[in-house]
Amino acid sequence: MSTNAPAYADSPLSDFDIEGMNDWTAASEDTTSSNLAVSDDATPQAPENVMADAANGDAVRVSFADRREKGGMYDILVEQFLKMGKSALAGISYPDDFSRIYTMGMHYKYVTNAGLDNEDELCVLLFGQIMSRSYGTDLSAKGTYNARMERKLCCTDRTWEQPIGDTTSVKNVIVLGMPSFAMEDVTDLFNDQIGTLNEIRTLDEIEEHNLGQRVIISEWLRSSRTEPGSVLDLITVHTERKYGIPPKAKVSASPGSNRIIKKKRGADDEGSSMGDEVKLGATYDPSVLPDHRGTLFNHVHAQVQQPDFRDMDENLIAPWELQDKL
Repeated sequence: MSTNAPAYADSPLSDFDIEGMNDWTAASEDTTSSNLAVSDDATPQAPENVMADAANGDAVRVSFADRREKGGMYDILVEQFLKMGKSALAGISYPDDFSRIYTMGMHYKYVTNAGLDNEDELCVLLFGQIMSRSYGTDLSAKGTYNARMERKLCCTDRTWEQPIGDTTSVKNVIVLGMPSFAMEDVTDLFNDQIGTLNEIRTLDEIEEHNLGQRVIISEWLRSSRTEPGSVLDLITVHTERKYGIPPKAKVSASPGSNRIIKKKRGADDEGSSMGDEVKLGATYDPSVLPDHRGTLFNHVHAQVQQPDFRDMDENLIAPWELQDKL
């Protein structure tokens, strides 16, 4: 299952290209709180979101409450997603509208029931507010990667991290939550998305029980709270791979010694590939990422790939700007 829409910064609309629903996994868990002030007439007073005005450089204050007004962003969101019907995650049910099929070994994908004969992969849109790093969003250079620890028994008892090499799978982690100060119809739509994902997991658990299987699951749903038994109210999305090897690059069987610190920039290099044109299909030297440093990274031929993440003006967001703009 995949989605085909760009991600937008400073907006509750957040859709991502992802490789497959079975690749969605949860990230680290934490929780924060937000305060909602209520005036004498009991009307919610939302905090303001500060954005830069491109024309004059001044700060423009946009209240979250403006999104609740008639004809505002939330009304537009609801209208668009209701029109999508079964093209939206909230508008489909499992297994009535889509099914799971195995592709190779234990790998599987979800396909539409209407295109089951052709194995047409299910493609849907989803929305949500991009949550902060404390909820699990990770746009860092290491992304989804968890360093495997290996104990060296030769001359020392120290523990070493397995470095990220050219072929290591690293993806961005996006955690989507309920849009701030959402109205009832927005809340219902977001919860319907979670309901669809819960339908899949419920039937999977029944199948696992009947077959006596013990399956280690990386859930795509998680809770915004840390208390045991809290409701699962966040959706975790993994994007496509952050790094890729250009077609003409020669991949060495051995990525090189992890003991050698490689030079990142020359004396006259002010930004490496940051001067390259930002466009879909572009690749950049990993050194453009502000936290691509240290012995954890052992990239030789791999390049950072340009994701289809966009700002409010539909401009692509460069990989080195993701943490600031998303």
